[in-house]
Amino acid sequence: MADSFEWMKSQNVVSCQMDGSEALLNTETGHYYLLNSVGALVWSELDNRKSFDKLVDLVTNAYEVSREECAKDLGALLGSMKSKGLVQASQVQG
Repeated sequence: MADSFEWMKSQNVVSCQMDGSEALLNTETGHYYLLNSVGALVWSELDNRKSFDKLVDLVTNAYEVSREECAKDLGALLGSMKSKGLVQASQVQG
């Protein structure tokens, strides 16, 4: 599912870097979240829409992880972030 979407940050989220991780605040819900270094790397790329494949490329180039494992974990991360209102997804037209 995640691979057929383009992803970007939700407008209602503010963030700041903290020792290699990223702290996020959903201003609509008041909930805070903390991303590890991999999540922070992905977050840093979501100012503009990014395809799932480009995000997988980003992570696999930065970390020693197989493309398959990365896609599985990244899909789970993005799905969780979407359910918490941290990111938005739009269907890739094609």
